[in-house]
Amino acid sequence: MNSKTEDRRLDHKRRALVAALSSGAFVGGLGWAHPARAAWWSRKASPQAGRSVYDLQGQATLDGRPISRDTAIPATGKVAVAPGGQLIFAVGDSAFVLRERSVLELQGKDLLLRSLRLLSGGLMSVFGKRSADQSIRLQTSTATIGIRGTGVYVESEADRSYVCNCYGSIDLSVSDLPEVQERIVSRYHDAPRWVYRPGAKEGRLILPAPFQNHEDIELMTIESMMGRKVPFFVPDSGYSGPRRRY
Repeated sequence: MNSKTEDRRLDHKRRALVAALSSGAFVGGLGWAHPARAAWWSRKASPQAGRSVYDLQGQATLDGRPISRDTAIPATGKVAVAPGGQLIFAVGDSAFVLRERSVLELQGKDLLLRSLRLLSGGLMSVFGKRSADQSIRLQTSTATIGIRGTGVYVESEADRSYVCNCYGSIDLSVSDLPEVQERIVSRYHDAPRWVYRPGAKEGRLILPAPFQNHEDIELMTIESMMGRKVPFFVPDSGYSGPRRRY
């Protein structure tokens, strides 16, 4: 399968999930559907106490053991999603969409996450507000991201990473060259970045990137799982994708 065919297949799968979210077909129900989308903004989701897994497509594992809808995912462990799968889950005050072919390491205590490392694949994350001494570090193959409450989408490849600070502020640096850094403050997908491994290319290692592979409604969904709202407004005029393109 060539890369363009694979990209089309993955985009089709992702858009199928977005369509399910838009129609209210999300497992467990978030209390809203397309005809009543405007009313969603005035409600909060009520996640079940102790629930970790909100949606599971295909196969996923926690420390090598199969994940089911009843699995409790702690703040420490390795979560992996097989080809063709996808996992939507929460740990403490944070929620995630982990794409297929992704491996994510979690580190923390009880339900308080301290750090995450995306070894491969793609991850959308939303985090509760944190004080400076409770900040979270999110790492990819090439990037280190300091977070104190924001929405972030990342992809981790061998020699580069994609980082979109969807809203909030982050401290972004090159993992192997931490003095190469940038503070990014975003209101609405304002400054996606490529972050390259030293030696992978000439010139700057942190570069502007296009908007790609994530949707506003996914952010809305996982924030609502935590009883929160996204800090931007999407008009109730039919959802067709992100409101900003690069």
